[in-house]
Amino acid sequence: MKLISAIMVNGKLEIQQMNEFNIKTNEVEFLFNNEVPEYIKAFYKKAFRLKYVTDELNHDDLSVGERRTKLAQEKSDLFGWFGDQFDVSKNLFKKYLGFKK
Repeated sequence: MKLISAIMVNGKLEIQQMNEFNIKTNEVEFLFNNEVPEYIKAFYKKAFRLKYVTDELNHDDLSVGERRTKLAQEKSDLFGWFGDQFDVSKNLFKKYLGFKK
């Protein structure tokens, strides 16, 4: 949730945030079945891709054109995906962390 919030608030990712996420989720396969580690792995790949796309868009030598347009669309799509992850991750983890009466 912390990484999702950082992405949605700042509109970008820093490598330090990604490293922190990777460290804090490093042992997930020992705590959950395959569904959660696969989700974490996919999440990290999307975060890495967002970092790359954002860095590419911020290059001074990237002129207006087809490549910039495609990167901007991909960044928009990634933001949409991360925005959806608030609910997706809650639903995924609540079956493992929920309490029953």
